[in-house]
Amino acid sequence: MPPASDPLVALLQRADAAQRAGRHAKAVEAFAAAHTLAPRDVALGLALANAHTLAGEAEAAIRVLRDTAAHDDRSDLARSYALGAALLAAGEAALAVEAFEPVARARAN
Repeated sequence: MPPASDPLVALLQRADAAQRAGRHAKAVEAFAAAHTLAPRDVALGLALANAHTLAGEAEAAIRVLRDTAAHDDRSDLARSYALGAALLAAGEAALAVEAFEPVARARAN
């Protein structure tokens, strides 16, 4: 893990602390700032979408999930499954199917 002085790590620590304290708007701010540093990180996109959901910002969560789905290369099956589950929960069934497809193909083999 990078040192805590790393700006991304510091933002993630701040986001995690805010989320644990129930300060969801602050968590969104910190996750969003971290997301600008690593915009193609699927796990970070999922965390930001979750923070939006907890903050009662469903539309923002859906926007983040759509963007995350567009950048997922589907190379990590666990990550693709998590993205598919989040998309399905957000009502984005067509995008969820795309995310689940490599998982289903791997399971069929």
